[in-house]
Amino acid sequence: MKKIITAVLLPTEDKTDIIIPTRGVGKRILHLKEYYGDAMTDMGDEYHHTYITVSQDVEPIKEGDYIYHTLIKDISVSNYSSEVLSESFRKVIATTDPKLHICGKNKCTKDVCTFPDCLYPSLQQSFLKEFVANPDGEWEVEYETKKTCSAPHCLDLCDSCVIAVPKLIDNTIVISEVEKKKLYSRKDMIKYGAWRYYDTIANGQLEEDAFDRYIKENL
Repeated sequence: MKKIITAVLLPTEDKTDIIIPTRGVGKRILHLKEYYGDAMTDMGDEYHHTYITVSQDVEPIKEGDYIYHTLIKDISVSNYSSEVLSESFRKVIATTDPKLHICGKNKCTKDVCTFPDCLYPSLQQSFLKEFVANPDGEWEVEYETKKTCSAPHCLDLCDSCVIAVPKLIDNTIVISEVEKKKLYSRKDMIKYGAWRYYDTIANGQLEEDAFDRYIKENL
């Protein structure tokens, strides 16, 4: 199953793959460091980390999760769960920022951790290229189910023990652009076989009302 995500960019002093000028003709246009070169910070260029966020409908927020506040536009660690948080908070599920780690739930307390079980999921370079080229696009992440209970008596499909989590490959989240439903004109539908969708055929003639209903209900 796929879930809609939102990619958020926040300025950083770290050297990152995405650079955004804040002055001049190219103001606010996204660039990849691979092609742009180093940011000219003295000229107003800014490096940006990328944070992948989901709504609380997709993943409820738990105490200790990293969250993004859509009004304040910052990242923080949540002290609360979704039960008391407004919809303006979104859960961070992946990032290019190495300072985000899950060590609080594991064994490491370093500021920047490199233990595999402590690293936050990262992003594919291919997604960053696509995102820079189309920052206004709509994106989604593949989710899979995971059993959280190890009790021998627990059923595999126990609702309270099975959760949906992002599918990871080598701790990298896989993001794809939402496939847009192609819209066809009435003329196109007729030309390419729209007759298949007519409800009835009377005296060898296609019923126009049935076709109009199909367009209204499906396109």
